[in-house]
Amino acid sequence: MLDEKRSKVREAMQALPLQMQTCLRLRIEQELAYDEIADVMQLSVNTVKSHLHQGRMILREKLGPYFNDVAI
Repeated sequence: MLDEKRSKVREAMQALPLQMQTCLRLRIEQELAYDEIADVMQLSVNTVKSHLHQGRMILREKLGPYFNDVAI
């Protein structure tokens, strides 16, 4: 079951646009702040916020049936 969930997360992440994926990975895996992500990616903070918000919404929609008890 855990392998299936990991696979679903990987698939959902890979389906996101590259900039959105990168923003999410930097935020989740590296625990970077919005301004740090903006610096690393050479984007505005508002763009980073937008990518994170949209990415989270897409992941919730795609992964909801598998992770109804987990906050993304």
